[in-house]
Amino acid sequence: MLKNDWSEKQIDVDAKMLAKIIFNKETPNYLPLEHEKDTQVNELYAQLDSLLQKNQLNEAEDLLYEKVETQNFRYLELAIDFYVKLNHKTDEELDEADFDRSEIEEGLQDMIHRFNITLPA
Repeated sequence: MLKNDWSEKQIDVDAKMLAKIIFNKETPNYLPLEHEKDTQVNELYAQLDSLLQKNQLNEAEDLLYEKVETQNFRYLELAIDFYVKLNHKTDEELDEADFDRSEIEEGLQDMIHRFNITLPA
């Protein structure tokens, strides 16, 4: 339980740090914008949100990896938001979806590396 608490807090800290450094935002929340270039990102956001609400976490993460475009940082913003939302799921919700809290940390780190970003130690 203590390791889960530490992991959960570390994910939140990393997400907030990324939001501040990369997007100059105080929170790591993705906000859909009405720009034409954001249409695909917004559609993915809606699909992920629907899957998260149904607690279909593995399907949601698979969809994120399938659709992310690393040349568009709006996808990184969306991915950070996604992993923060996963991180705020209860242990029971994660267990029910056959998802482990360590997968959240690994997924966030992998996504950051896909965008060629290195976090300070």
